[in-house]
Amino acid sequence: IKAERIDFSRANLTNVQLVYSNLKGSTWQNAILRGTDFGNCNLDNCNLVGTDLSEAKNLATATWMGCEYDDTTVFPQDFDPSSVGMIDIYAPTASPTMYP
Repeated sequence: IKAERIDFSRANLTNVQLVYSNLKGSTWQNAILRGTDFGNCNLDNCNLVGTDLSEAKNLATATWMGCEYDDTTVFPQDFDPSSVGMIDIYAPTASPTMYP
């Protein structure tokens, strides 16, 4: 599937096979993606705010660089979004070092 920059907000794609899809830049805000298979997908720069990815499959084989998520986004317990380049939009940023 090639579906770049598509708005999937509030979509329910539970248990859908999206293997090898190009979904770059798409919006998944508040979507339900429980059990969805993301094997080898390109999801770079997607909006995942409020998305339910619980029980999603093959997240580690997909690319997620620059995807935004927040504290309402649900990930599988064994998945670390920061390890694949996702950005927590509410994470504190480092303050610049001040030199005298």
